[in-house]
Amino acid sequence: MISKFFIERPVLSNVIAILMVLIGGVCLFRLAVAQYPDIVPPTVQVTTRYPGASAKTVIDTVALPIEQQVNGVEDMLYMQSYSGADGTYSLTVTFKIGTDLNFAQVLVQNRVSSALSQLPQSVQNQGVTVQKKSTAILLFVTLSSPNATYDSLFLSNYRHPSISRTNWRGCPVSATSPCSAPANIRCGSGSIRTSCKCAD
Repeated sequence: MISKFFIERPVLSNVIAILMVLIGGVCLFRLAVAQYPDIVPPTVQVTTRYPGASAKTVIDTVALPIEQQVNGVEDMLYMQSYSGADGTYSLTVTFKIGTDLNFAQVLVQNRVSSALSQLPQSVQNQGVTVQKKSTAILLFVTLSSPNATYDSLFLSNYRHPSISRTNWRGCPVSATSPCSAPANIRCGSGSIRTSCKCAD
């Protein structure tokens, strides 16, 4: 019966439809971002470095003590670690959706502090960093060189002081990470260009 009412009055149906679209458009711009549901699990990253150590040594002396302590932290879903041949170590702990990331960071920091005494002295001197990390990519920045004037090493060294976390003051950027050379370096005509924009 309701459908018949609107079928017989197409002008009224169109007016109501247009009003609904306008109201939805106004609400879309007034809705706060925090009111959208969380769809990406929050993560906390633990990083450190063991100078001069191989990947196997990093696993045995750094990864094992840290992961034994961090394993089983409250609301944790899973964790993923990486040990590099250059002595770098990274552990990403993923938590349930809706977990307070600040509280999760404190929990992981406490667990890592318990493992510090078991780590090699050089690792303790380097320090272990625990920070919140979003898996969402904010933006990509590409560097290009005119006629291959500058090689990938030069562009990489240029990138480090120019496009780093300290240069993103006022923006919600927790960390920057370089991609591999073929992915973030293009050689062609033009001068060195950096294209950076902070997302609102």
